[in-house]
Amino acid sequence: MPYSTNTGFFKTKDGRCWEVNTGPNLSPLYTDILQRLVGQLEAMESHYARVFCFRFDLHLTEYTDNSTTVSRLFSLVVQALKRRYKTPNIGYLWVREHEKAKQQHYHCVLLLDGSKVNHFHTTQTTIDDYWAAFEGGHVQGCGFKVLPRGSSHAKAEIIYWLSYLAKVRGKASGRGKRYRPSQTKRYGVSRVKIKAKNCALENKKEKPHTDDIFASLTFVGRGS
Repeated sequence: MPYSTNTGFFKTKDGRCWEVNTGPNLSPLYTDILQRLVGQLEAMESHYARVFCFRFDLHLTEYTDNSTTVSRLFSLVVQALKRRYKTPNIGYLWVREHEKAKQQHYHCVLLLDGSKVNHFHTTQTTIDDYWAAFEGGHVQGCGFKVLPRGSSHAKAEIIYWLSYLAKVRGKASGRGKRYRPSQTKRYGVSRVKIKAKNCALENKKEKPHTDDIFASLTFVGRGS
């Protein structure tokens, strides 16, 4: 069973702690999804001075027991955007959820070269066109944020914002209504490789937390 957290922060494998959107009265978050999310965000940061992050939701017209349609959508959209913007790297994450509605829905984010993309209109139009062509469901834009390379505070804001995608609620597997078939994946994610020599992943001015139990961790806050 995947691990989850509801402590309000998430520790990456290198010991940095990021504030995330969870707590005692909120849904826990899957840590494997958070790891992949941070990993792809930082991989894109290593390639581009600015990363444009576009959030959107996909709504289907009817229930399916797999996510083939969404996987196909991302394959086509990524190819189309790579051609349009002449960029070799596009990051993404989608998660499948099923709660009160009869059909499942998907929360998604695309990570693009922010020097070539500064508004979501073209990106959402591309998604709308493909989704309408072979699904007919609704695409709901959920806003965008931009990550300048090396800005730990901007990154903290974006990680907090996107951590909602990792929530446990709605992703349970099992039998019957409102459950995800056990063979169906909870999420899909890109595989952008990090370009280490260009990556400013850590603000050297950040100081470890003073509490002894957290002395070896670096906390990155959302404040200015």
